[in-house]
Amino acid sequence: MLKKKIYPWHNSIYKKIIMYYKNNVINKSIFIYSLKGNGTNVLLKNVSAWLICKKKKLNNCGLCNDCNLFKTGNHPDYYIIKNNKKNIDINYINELFNYISIKSQENSFKIIYLPKIELFTKLAIYKLIKLLKTNKKKIFFIIKCNKLTNLILNLKKICFNLNLNPPKEKISLKWLKQKNNNNNINEIKTALYLNNYAPLSANKMLSSNIWQLRKNLYNLIYNELINKNELFLFEILELDNLELYIYWIYTLITDIIKLKYNCKYYIINKDQEKIIIKLSNIINLDNLFFFIKKLNKLQYKIKNIKNINIKILLIEQFIYFKKIINFLK
Repeated sequence: MLKKKIYPWHNSIYKKIIMYYKNNVINKSIFIYSLKGNGTNVLLKNVSAWLICKKKKLNNCGLCNDCNLFKTGNHPDYYIIKNNKKNIDINYINELFNYISIKSQENSFKIIYLPKIELFTKLAIYKLIKLLKTNKKKIFFIIKCNKLTNLILNLKKICFNLNLNPPKEKISLKWLKQKNNNNNINEIKTALYLNNYAPLSANKMLSSNIWQLRKNLYNLIYNELINKNELFLFEILELDNLELYIYWIYTLITDIIKLKYNCKYYIINKDQEKIIIKLSNIINLDNLFFFIKKLNKLQYKIKNIKNINIKILLIEQFIYFKKIINFLK
């Protein structure tokens, strides 16, 4: 077996994929759609190791020459198409397949793993679709996608495809508790919810300075409410990760709306109930919905206008935010 075993929530899907290959349900190409942070790369690397191994049963043996070559990353029949460039173009694909066609091999087949198909340009995807349709050689394509587009959907149609959903909340929470003993259950739940239920992303957040930065942001907001800290805006603008802060503020505002509709169970920021209740008592619904619209416009501008000054836009948002808060004097 590989040194890094699959995560517990992938045990059943791993067995299912292996049985699909054994029974020829999957012939050559498999397309996996999964949100980022679910550990899918580890799962698919184990599937690749099983395909490569000559003495495999349910798992690869980990001892044969193929397994040893695979573990060192030097197996001549295994290729990962990854690139440090933002986009993978058609020239890259052509060069790779020309290289594969002349390179020696250990097995009668080859495995090509594409972990980020969304980075392929349109021409590269068209080329790949053509290769998959005309592929007469024994090449197993393993394609992973985190973000679907219309063009990628055309690629998906000609493959055997599986959607890997995030694990059940109970399973994720159990795993996260084992990894983060210093965090309470509300903090762990919050990290999971903020990362679309992806346990690896939640774990990364809890174990990095990002978690503390988020706490700092909410502390600044709370200080503005309680102590009327006039330096609040300037402290925010000195911080990095401004786009991330916008997302966190967005979830905070939507949580306040949920509380006003007596939907406390669906609050994302479980560890920030104090500030959510405080804000809920001083801001009315109309202003909250209007502020959500302004945040949506802000996010649209950031994504679609090049070289936009995010800090200036944030100043506008926070000036409005201060106006709609009615402090008791």
